[in-house]
Amino acid sequence: MDTDVSNTPAAGSTNPSMEALRKQEVKYTVDALSKMVYLVYSNVDKLVKTIELCDKAFDLAIAMFGFECDISPISARLGVPFDDETMTTPQKWNPAGTVTLIIFPAFGDSSNTFHMKAKVWCR
Repeated sequence: MDTDVSNTPAAGSTNPSMEALRKQEVKYTVDALSKMVYLVYSNVDKLVKTIELCDKAFDLAIAMFGFECDISPISARLGVPFDDETMTTPQKWNPAGTVTLIIFPAFGDSSNTFHMKAKVWCR
């Protein structure tokens, strides 16, 4: 199986070798995970969600090791109205309503240099 990650962002990296290494690692990880996913879900055509998850994981890892400050999860509360400044939703879901599920928590640092929005499900 060969995964195309050519459109994968490089976490804001301006270093071409770092960008190439990141894309290589995302591709390797997605390929390894896809083999496991296909064992369970044989009708999966595209691994968009797997690529998205790997992108976020690598962005977070690069940020955690690249900054001199601690990056930690930022808790989101259930039952609060959707806030597009700090939250995002799955592609096919309407953000109107209140948060009923936190899919991926927000991450940030104390100096507000790094921020990754929480992915939530609203109802």
